[in-house]
Amino acid sequence: MQSLISFLTSSGLGSRRYCFELVVGGSVRINGKVVDQASAQINAGVDEITARGQTIALPKRKVYLKLNKPLGVISTVSDDLGRKTVMDFVPVQYSKYRLYPVGRLDSETSGLMIITNDGNLANFLTHPKYEIQKEYQILVDRVLNDGEIFDLQTGVEIKGYRTSPCKIVRLRKRAEPWYSVTIHEGKKRELRLMFLTVGCEIKRLRRVRIGRLKIGDLQVGRSEELTSKELDLLQQKWKAGDR
Repeated sequence: MQSLISFLTSSGLGSRRYCFELVVGGSVRINGKVVDQASAQINAGVDEITARGQTIALPKRKVYLKLNKPLGVISTVSDDLGRKTVMDFVPVQYSKYRLYPVGRLDSETSGLMIITNDGNLANFLTHPKYEIQKEYQILVDRVLNDGEIFDLQTGVEIKGYRTSPCKIVRLRKRAEPWYSVTIHEGKKRELRLMFLTVGCEIKRLRRVRIGRLKIGDLQVGRSEELTSKELDLLQQKWKAGDR
């Protein structure tokens, strides 16, 4: 026996939050009966589970891809307006595995994304309580002074909340003002809003690391399956002081 929410996230239906919303919204049935309690117990080998009329089964294989998301692409499975999504960059041979992106990057942010059908991993990478670090390389419109870096690293007020401490390092091998910024929060447009508080505008924004997994030399617009070593890195909790 297992909980309904555990089964749904393991099935590759979507993120834990998405599955929870389906359940509480009355879109999930067990043996034909609507169930709105995520903690309901089910027998995956016996009970018939449907979501919005679709029978849900555990995937025969869990798939883990990393993608170097291009600019102008949205981080969803599909789009009503016909815009390109991250799923357009997933090789056709993976279409049968019901994959979806973990978390989001806005259309004007490029870089590392994870595409999977493993709901438990998706929850681990996105739930705030796990504080999984994400590293970005950022090009800004001018060089930051020490006081501005200190303010950003210790937290600034945006939209009624104070940001968590982060790490900012100047990438001095580049002539332009590029910085490495490491955060563990993932609120919408957070980095852009953070830098605006010190009067600085982000010109380019690229994610290069999630937890211990780095983007490496993966070309823009390409996706590839994680190696067992990379998957192990992704599943490890980042330790304070590691680099």
